[in-house]
Amino acid sequence: MRALGRCIRHFGPANVFTLSKCSGEMRRKTEIWLTQTMKVCDPSIGMRLKNILYSRTRSGPQGKGEVAKRLRLRLSHFVDDLSLIHIS
Repeated sequence: MRALGRCIRHFGPANVFTLSKCSGEMRRKTEIWLTQTMKVCDPSIGMRLKNILYSRTRSGPQGKGEVAKRLRLRLSHFVDDLSLIHIS
C-alpha cells in the first residue's frame, strides 16, 4: 500500500488505476478489502474510488486490455503485482 500511495503522489490520483480480474462475490470481497480493510481511498493513500476497475477475464473481450482500451486509459506503466515494486 505504501508503493501504491507513492505512485499516486508521483503520477497524481487521476492517473493511477487498479484493474483486478474478478467478478461476482470475489469482486464484492475485493472491493471491501481495498476500500474498508486497506483503506486505499483514504487520504494517506489517495486512490480514487472510480479508478478501481474490474474485468471478468485476464484477456479477450472481457479482459484487462479491453477494459483499458474501452476506457481510453492510455497507460504508460503497468504493474502486475504491487508487492514487487521498489521505488527509490
